[in-house]
Amino acid sequence: MKKSRKPLPMPSYPSPGAKPKQPSSPIDLDDVQKMVEAQMKNLTDPLKVEIQATTSWWGKIRNRLYITLMQQVVKAIVADVKQKIA
Repeated sequence: MKKSRKPLPMPSYPSPGAKPKQPSSPIDLDDVQKMVEAQMKNLTDPLKVEIQATTSWWGKIRNRLYITLMQQVVKAIVADVKQKIA
């Protein structure tokens, strides 16, 4: 004898044109920037280790450039989001 299963509930999707739900608390973009910068450490830490370990000036310059560019991109994206939200 087979057990009968209950059907899974259907997911609810917003109707087209519906306004998105507002967050229960305002978004602090400074906190968002800090979170992104913390995650960016996963990318920059290996570059910093290579800068310390290598004797190649090209490798050192390249990695410092990568780190600087990533920091500038994060700042520019957060500034753009702040401007669009405000």
